[in-house]
Amino acid sequence: AQLVSLKSGLGSSDAEYRALAGVADALPVTEEHGVGPAVEKFWSALSELANNPGGQAERLNLIGSARTLGAVLGQTRSALVDVQTHLDKDLDTAVRRVNTILPQIASLNGKIVEGEVSGQRANDFRDQRQLLLQDLSRLTGATAHEESDGQLSVQVDGLLLVSGQSAASLDGSQLNSAGFHTVTYVNPEGASFDATSLLTRGEIGGLLTSRDTTVTGFIDRLDVFAKNLVDTVNAQHALGLDLNGAAGGSFFTPIAATAGAAGVVQVDSAVLADPHLIAAAQSATSVPGDNRNAQALAGLQTSVQVALGNRTFKDYFVGLVSDVGQQL
Repeated sequence: AQLVSLKSGLGSSDAEYRALAGVADALPVTEEHGVGPAVEKFWSALSELANNPGGQAERLNLIGSARTLGAVLGQTRSALVDVQTHLDKDLDTAVRRVNTILPQIASLNGKIVEGEVSGQRANDFRDQRQLLLQDLSRLTGATAHEESDGQLSVQVDGLLLVSGQSAASLDGSQLNSAGFHTVTYVNPEGASFDATSLLTRGEIGGLLTSRDTTVTGFIDRLDVFAKNLVDTVNAQHALGLDLNGAAGGSFFTPIAATAGAAGVVQVDSAVLADPHLIAAAQSATSVPGDNRNAQALAGLQTSVQVALGNRTFKDYFVGLVSDVGQQL
């Protein structure tokens, strides 16, 4: 009984660990090509523009660093979605394994009853069944109750998986709105219903929690970071004046929704085509030497953002990475 219980916890923890390791790989803290370094280079490019607001090289450098930041955010978000995809594939594999185990346990129930009619224990069959039960518990968190005739009844979270010589099954062929597999419970008579929310333990429970809650949470937080960065920079940029003395427009292409924001961060096409449109000044009469809006843009690095929980951009992102490490 202890082994069965421990296998359940091990299966869940192993699935969650694999998920978090994948998230950690997508959010490196030491690599020079991660989101953190890309953001730092963007702020640095704004500071360089503030030092020489009329400089063409500084403007091109800022555009280049902003494009790199957008690309890195998109790549990071894609890597996190890939983690979900791998978890989904592991879920499908786990469901298939469960469906091979359940009929074997039911068959062994029959062999044990038949073999123990004479009063002798069918130890070989019992050992085989115990190993299968431990594997099943690792996958689902299932528990078992032995009947007086030696047969096991197996259930998980209220779902009867094996009763005597009858076995239920799980169907992982259906997809949810996100395109990921759900888990349908099918009883021995063929009746079925969606049991995804009921499977909370073992490897399958760990995979579902990691795929639908843990990794999704980190993706959502990255989207919030990207959306707020774009909105904040655009709002400040619009307050400045470009090298033509005209009011600044958007520096980044505006993003309508938070969901998916990290995958669509791009420099506005007008600015991309003409670096003169970068609004570094605050006064038309002081162009090109006026750097006050460039300074304000660079100062956003240390400004507290309400949308980020009253944290700076750096503190918010460091907190995200730190949470990954702590959970891992």
